[in-house]
Amino acid sequence: MAEPTDIPEADALKTAVAGLTYPSESDSPFDVFTWVDALRLAQSAKEVLAHHIPADRKVEDVPLDRFFTRLETTNDLTRVRALRQTVETNLRDIAIFRGGVGEVEVDVYLLGRTQDGKWVGLHSVSVET
Repeated sequence: MAEPTDIPEADALKTAVAGLTYPSESDSPFDVFTWVDALRLAQSAKEVLAHHIPADRKVEDVPLDRFFTRLETTNDLTRVRALRQTVETNLRDIAIFRGGVGEVEVDVYLLGRTQDGKWVGLHSVSVET
């Protein structure tokens, strides 16, 4: 995954997730990614994701509310709400996916478009045994 560069929305996400983890058996931290190359690849978030994960992984769509409800189970409700505000303010066409459903390690992606059309987002791993 590409590291955030000079994309303000990616920097805002990086600040918002600093120190937060995705609640699972591993409580993995979030990575911020930019998929600038995806501009020419696809129009929908699911098409973009398909270019970045193996084709044989089962992918599940996750509603935005369900994603944040899960995060709200942590002890940092104020920061989770601030993260949601950051996501909704800075991104459009927001989509959340779980890649590898049924596996022990499931990749969790939240992605959306910036004002100028770049795909950026968050990634974490959920360990589910």
